[in-house]
Amino acid sequence: MSNVKKTIWGRDFELKVDYDCFDDEGILPSQKAALDSFLAHWDVVDDSLSEVKGQCAKDSNGEISSSSIENIFKYVIPRSLFVVRSPEGTTALMCDYRFDIEHGLAVVFKDGKLYKLGPQDIIL
Repeated sequence: MSNVKKTIWGRDFELKVDYDCFDDEGILPSQKAALDSFLAHWDVVDDSLSEVKGQCAKDSNGEISSSSIENIFKYVIPRSLFVVRSPEGTTALMCDYRFDIEHGLAVVFKDGKLYKLGPQDIIL
């Protein structure tokens, strides 16, 4: 596996890159292409901040509102990238998440756009 250094929502991170592969299988060309495309269109990650704040507000049971979040890192800490085999073109930013410590948060991108948010189980 490898690591990438990126700025996420104004803070620098070094993220481990994991691939969804079978034990006897290498990284698929489609997975390499998905990661390359995702990294080339990194601005979609910064653009996802308002949706991530909205998810925090939703999961906080009224404790916070999305407009009151000044420091997203009190709630969400990016840890790795996960490149799936299917659907092609899909990469997830895997995060520790204050409101679901057990399952974390997956910010999933497909074909250069935010695809969905939810517990990491949605992508694993």
